[in-house]
Amino acid sequence: MGRIDEDIKNGQFAPVYLLYGEESYLRRYYRNRLKRALTSGDDDMNLSQYSGKEIETDEVIAQAQTFPFFASHRLIIIEDSGWFTSGNETMAAFMDQIPSETVILFSESEVDGRGKLYKAVKKNGVLCECAHPNEQRLTDWVLRALKREGKVIQRSAMAYFLESTGEDMECVSRELEKVIAYTYGSDTVNLEDVQAVCQQRPEDHVFKMIDAISSRRVNEALSYYGELLALRIEPRKILALMERQFRILLMIRDLRDQGFDRSTIITRTGMKPFIVTKSIAQSEGFPAESLRRILDACAETLLLMNSGRMEDRLGVELLIVSVMNRYL
Repeated sequence: MGRIDEDIKNGQFAPVYLLYGEESYLRRYYRNRLKRALTSGDDDMNLSQYSGKEIETDEVIAQAQTFPFFASHRLIIIEDSGWFTSGNETMAAFMDQIPSETVILFSESEVDGRGKLYKAVKKNGVLCECAHPNEQRLTDWVLRALKREGKVIQRSAMAYFLESTGEDMECVSRELEKVIAYTYGSDTVNLEDVQAVCQQRPEDHVFKMIDAISSRRVNEALSYYGELLALRIEPRKILALMERQFRILLMIRDLRDQGFDRSTIITRTGMKPFIVTKSIAQSEGFPAESLRRILDACAETLLLMNSGRMEDRLGVELLIVSVMNRYL
């Protein structure tokens, strides 16, 4: 990404760029930045855009070989072609022949680094992986966005905001716009502001519910369960989220019992640092053997629900109470 920023700043562009990865927001962001840098807003003569798996390779090459009309560059944008997984040897060979006045920009959600096209782009141009940012980069991005609006955010508000949005920048950007609009006229974003506009994800409610379970706060745990039902989250979905979190806790508990520290756990699990930090603290309330028995209970509950011997809503409620009474 730094290379793209540098190219735009210097006005010197590579023949081809590949934006790829799971973070669609970043792919769109850098696509639009390159588009603005290489074409004027009303220039349809020197811009060609293609999308989908039915793109004709010969047509793209013909456009790329067309000299720009009263402009320094011709830009070809190709999105979600699938060529970086299915293969396109013709386009791969063309990467060595791109005219100096043409820039080709690929934006793909999936790529195969072993493919000929990927290797050809790597040889001739710039690769930019758009992955979900880590917690620190995401925090820095939010702080910069708020600074441009003349705002600062309280530490507790930032923590709640990131818990509510997760790591997906599409969601972060959308929720941040809501916070900025809600705090119009104020230079500070506090916890109450974020709570007023950012609805927490079901995963966050489940995490808090399991916190309550670990402390045997039965009424609080059932209250969180009721909130999830009020949000129209199906009991089976809630059960799946509970099982997922208990499985994470067991994995982290096992690693902690082996003497591994937080940094090593982050490396071994590949999970985000803030998730590991929260889960380490939560795992302290559950011995490893208890977590294994709880996972068995989750599977048994699902079996009862699937067989029709227990109504879904009641099944999850009884599981919550059972975990506190039998496994802690």
